[in-house]
Amino acid sequence: MTAATEAQIGNRFVAFPSVAHVAPPIAPLKADDDLFFATNGKTLRNTGFGNFLDWCGVSIPCGTGEAAMPVGFLLSAPAGKDESLLTASLGLEETVRGQYA
Repeated sequence: MTAATEAQIGNRFVAFPSVAHVAPPIAPLKADDDLFFATNGKTLRNTGFGNFLDWCGVSIPCGTGEAAMPVGFLLSAPAGKDESLLTASLGLEETVRGQYA
């Protein structure tokens, strides 16, 4: 699966939200195991994809969502592309953070 995915993306990066939702309130998660496991799966979904494929990734803070909780922009690349990913991330950081004038 890793080789097939890398063949599809080639030398491109993959971008998506670091987490599929902002941090949820803790009390409901402590009270309901099913809710905890469902929320945990959703929380780890986007980063887990890259971990499963042995990719590298950089999360750039890009603002806030509900209740003023921070959100991130995840830029990922296949294994061994760390240097080009870090270079691209540094170049995109101001724009992603909304600091570009």
